[in-house]
Amino acid sequence: MTGVAEEGTGAETSAGGGSRPARRPLNPLKPEVFKNRPHKRALVEHLRSLIEAADLASKHVAPGVALSASALSKNLSGDRLPHRSTVEAIIQLCGASEEVRALSLRLHTAALGAHIRRSRSAW
Repeated sequence: MTGVAEEGTGAETSAGGGSRPARRPLNPLKPEVFKNRPHKRALVEHLRSLIEAADLASKHVAPGVALSASALSKNLSGDRLPHRSTVEAIIQLCGASEEVRALSLRLHTAALGAHIRRSRSAW
C-alpha cells in the first residue's frame, strides 16, 4: 500500500559480517477491530509497514516512541487509535521521508475524523 516494504526477513548477514537473529513479526491484525473502519485499518497497516521496512522490532520501537510495549501493541493492532505524537515518533524513528510523513499524517487525520464522527453519532 505504501510502497515502503522491503524484501528480507531481518536474518540476513549485516554489512559488518555478523548476523543477527530474525526479528519477530508483528502480531496479526484482527479483522473484527476494523469492521466499518477502513481509515483506521489503512493507518495501522501503514504504520506497521514503516516499522517492518525499517526492520525494527516492536520492543525497540516502544521506548523510541515513549510508549509501553502494551500500549504500542494496542496501537499497532487497531485496538487503540494512536495519538498524532505517536505517529510522528514512529515516522521519525523509521527515518521516513517527508513524503511518507505527509501520507502518514493524512491517514491519521482521516482515521481520527472517522473516529470522532462515530463517537458523536453514539450520543
